[in-house]
This record gives sequence, structure tokens and C-alpha cells, in this order.
Amino acid sequence: MIRRLVLTLAFAAALAGCGLRPGAPPPDLHGHPFLVCTRFHESDRGDFHGNGLHDAGYGAVSAGGTYRGAYQFLPSTWDSTARNAGWNDLVGQDPAEASVDDQDQMAWHLAQWQGARPWGGRCGQHL
Repeated sequence: MIRRLVLTLAFAAALAGCGLRPGAPPPDLHGHPFLVCTRFHESDRGDFHGNGLHDAGYGAVSAGGTYRGAYQFLPSTWDSTARNAGWNDLVGQDPAEASVDDQDQMAWHLAQWQGARPWGGRCGQHL
């Protein structure tokens, strides 16, 4: 039992050291077709960086200020996703100010949890 606890703590520390959260997807998630497609529809239609990843909208805020970040999260959706994932340090954070990795991981977790429905069903063919 103690050995398992020590291994679990060591694994969590290793993940923290490489920027990943426990239960998080692999670091190459940024280029996943679902996330690229969703960013295209939500925040970077013009592919501002010209790299095909549609990743210039991480600080995007809708005209009314309601939807925030590359995936245009409602703050309440961001918070409930963070709680569901066990990433309580992200609860209350402005999605548009969150890191690229945190936004990608939160969008991925939400998609794994609720499918493409939070984004109107678009890009679901990539899940």
C-alpha cells in the first residue's frame, strides 16, 4: 500500500515536472484534428500564424466578452470541466488567460466527457 502511494506520488511529480496534469492527454495534443478544427471554427478562421494549426486565438474574447479563449469557453463550462477533471487550480481562471496547454487539455477533456456537443456538434468526426 505504501509502495503504491509512493509510486503514485512519484508519477504525479514527474507529470508536474513536464507540464502535464494527471490524467492529461499526451503533449502532442495541440495538433489533434478535433482541436485544430474546433479552433478554426471558434477563434482563428484565418490561420493567422499560417501553420495550419489555427492557433492564434488563445487570447480570444467574443465581442460581448462572454466566450473566452481558443475554444470559446463560457466561464461556467470552464469551471465545471476543471472540476470534472480534478484540476481545481483552473477553477475561476479566465480561459483566455490560461496557458495554451491548459486550454488544449481542458478542451480535450470536455470533448472526451461530452463529445462535440459543447461546440454545436462541429468537428465531432475527428473524435
